Amino acid sequence: MTSGQLDNGNGSARMHVHVHKHEVLTGETSSLSHHIMGFDSQGTVTNHTEYGHPSWEQIVDMSTKVLTFLDIGGHEKYTTKIMSSLCSFYPDYALIVISGTSKVTSVAEQHLKLACIFEMPITIVVTHVDLITEGEIYNLKSEIERAVREFSEDRYLVVANSEEDNVILSRTLKERLVIPVFMLSNVDGSNLDLFKSFLNLLPVNNPLSTNIHLHSEVLFFLCLTLSTK
Repeated sequence: MTSGQLDNGNGSARMHVHVHKHEVLTGETSSLSHHIMGFDSQGTVTNHTEYGHPSWEQIVDMSTKVLTFLDIGGHEKYTTKIMSSLCSFYPDYALIVISGTSKVTSVAEQHLKLACIFEMPITIVVTHVDLITEGEIYNLKSEIERAVREFSEDRYLVVANSEEDNVILSRTLKERLVIPVFMLSNVDGSNLDLFKSFLNLLPVNNPLSTNIHLHSEVLFFLCLTLSTK
């Protein structure tokens, strides 16, 4: 999303996110990395223009809202790093990414549990929907609902399908009663614009934030499970 380029189906989008060579080769994030996404007053992403990719400083200057993503490794051995990041950065939201080609892993359940313990508003993104059927999407949604119920009986899932859904979900998310779910494909671009619109609508949820720009710091849990499908 931050690069404005779709994936080629073989993980090319990783090149814009991963920092170390072994991360590119394995597909696993092993370090805490920061990424930003800016929006102007019209809701247009400022990370990429017709003249190329601006610097972070230029993105901030062109934006009326800046989201900061803290990209954390989605492997069990990075749990300590997750705890440290939650306590150090005090993020506004938890964004949990689950691969549509795999079941809800123990790592994803662990991230859901931590987000619930820290009483964070949660959004779930299901990727690779271009590789699965409607039936598999339904089964995965049921698995996610089961996992959520284990840690929070009060929250329920709502799959976002329209701009109207975005408006309602963005206004109610910080009450921690709903968990928006977005079904995305980074290959064919399905629902990417809908998801970016949702991010632009999110209000600041951090009482410590005093940035003159409307600044939300979004914690990005990356918990993709590699699949050969």
